[in-house]
Amino acid sequence: MDFLKDFDLVIVNRKLKESSEVDRNKNLYKISRNLISNFLGKIIENKLKLGVKGDTQAGLKAFKISDNFKKNKFLSKYYFFDIELISFFRKF
Repeated sequence: MDFLKDFDLVIVNRKLKESSEVDRNKNLYKISRNLISNFLGKIIENKLKLGVKGDTQAGLKAFKISDNFKKNKFLSKYYFFDIELISFFRKF
C-alpha cells in the first residue's frame, strides 16, 4: 500500500476489465443496478467533464486530508460524495 503515498486521491474503478465481478450469476436487481450506474456515469462524465471514464461511485477510495479539505463544505454525504471529491482534488 506504499503506492498510495504518491497520490492525493485514489478511487476504485469497477468498470475496468481487471476489476470485473467474480459473481457471474446476475439477477434482475444486479442487472438494473448496473444499467442505472452506467447511465448515471455517462451523465456525470458528459456534464461535469471530470475526466473520469467509468465508475465514479465505487465507494472504495483513499485520499489525503489537507487544510483545504478540512475547510471545504461538501454537499453530499452519500451517493455523490465521490464526485465532489474528484472535483475538489481537480481544483487543488
